[in-house]
Amino acid sequence: HFKQMHVHRGKLIQQWEEAVDNMRQRDDAITQAGERYANLQQEIRAKQQKLDKSKAFLAQEVANNKQLETDITTTDRQLSRIRLEALDVEKALTEFKDEVEI
Repeated sequence: HFKQMHVHRGKLIQQWEEAVDNMRQRDDAITQAGERYANLQQEIRAKQQKLDKSKAFLAQEVANNKQLETDITTTDRQLSRIRLEALDVEKALTEFKDEVEI
């Protein structure tokens, strides 16, 4: 009877030790998963910051492009006006030369 109880107690202790080992392994796995999660969260934050900077840069470049397009349009209009004025001056000069030659 004593031997059976001793064997039974040994089995219980072994089961308890296995349960404790399993809990340690799970704790380690949970700790590692938590560390991986924290690392991934940090990577996400870094990438989000980079994305936000890129979006801000893009918005600024789009605004710059719109301003340049406006400036180009204005310059094109001025150039057309100046060309027309040059043609008018050239025509007037030609007419003047024709009057002087007569």
